This record gives sequence, C-alpha cells and structure tokens, in this order.
Amino acid sequence: MANIQLQIQNLIKLADMANTQLADIKTVLLQSGKTYKTQIGRDIYSISKELWNIIYKDMKQQAYHI
Repeated sequence: MANIQLQIQNLIKLADMANTQLADIKTVLLQSGKTYKTQIGRDIYSISKELWNIIYKDMKQQAYHI
C-alpha cells in the first residue's frame, strides 16, 4: 500500500513539473506574441508615415504645376 502511495506522490510531482513547464512555455509564447504585435504596430506606423510624406510631397509638386 505504501508503494502505491509513493507512486501516486511521484506522479503528482511529475504532473506539477509538467504544468510548470507548460506555464513557462505559455509565458514565452505570449511574450513573443506581444513583441510580434508591437513590431507590426511599429511597422504599420512607419509605413503610414512614409506614405503620408510621399502623398504630401506629391501634393506640393502638383500645387506648383497649377
């Protein structure tokens, strides 16, 4: 009987270790997701800023031709 209890305790310890490792993996994945979203946001802002500059320059050039 004591042997079964010891095996159950060992299984519980292994399950706890697996849960901890899964939680760590989840944290890493969520952090990388946030980093990815932040980078995409910066890229979109940068592209939109560049496009605005191009449009503004084009509008200025068109104004000079009128």
